[in-house]
Amino acid sequence: MAHPLIKGRVLREFAAQRGDMAYMGPDLTRLSYPERWFCKVCGHEWKATPYDVTKLGRGCPECAQALNEGKGHPASRLEPLGVRVVGEWRGARNRNTFGCLRNPAHENWEEFGLVQTNDRRGCPACKPRRQWVRQIRQPKMPMNELFRGLPRRAGR
Repeated sequence: MAHPLIKGRVLREFAAQRGDMAYMGPDLTRLSYPERWFCKVCGHEWKATPYDVTKLGRGCPECAQALNEGKGHPASRLEPLGVRVVGEWRGARNRNTFGCLRNPAHENWEEFGLVQTNDRRGCPACKPRRQWVRQIRQPKMPMNELFRGLPRRAGR
């Protein structure tokens, strides 16, 4: 079974909302086909599937490598989100302590470095997580219950 199709317009809007990348692929593609992406931070162009970028939150591999090698401190990418690193940066694949720049009264929290640098989540207190509302299904009614109380048609 083939992966679902996705419109290039949706991917362009996603990249624009994320802010640090641009989608350079066709107007219609599949989630599993590698397409071209452009990093607005370092100017690198790479191929990745739309699924990797939208669902898994993967970004520019050059920027990720530079962060892991210590060439660029992650604070430069976190400041627009209103996040700062508290203490020492322990790497993208390790847990780090983050703090809120917008409201210092918010408690510090720990997350993996990749979560903040790639997923760009920001402060959990400033951006409350989505509340998934469970939809309760109504029990099915018998047909005769649906029409109870309605006037009968003439001739019956």
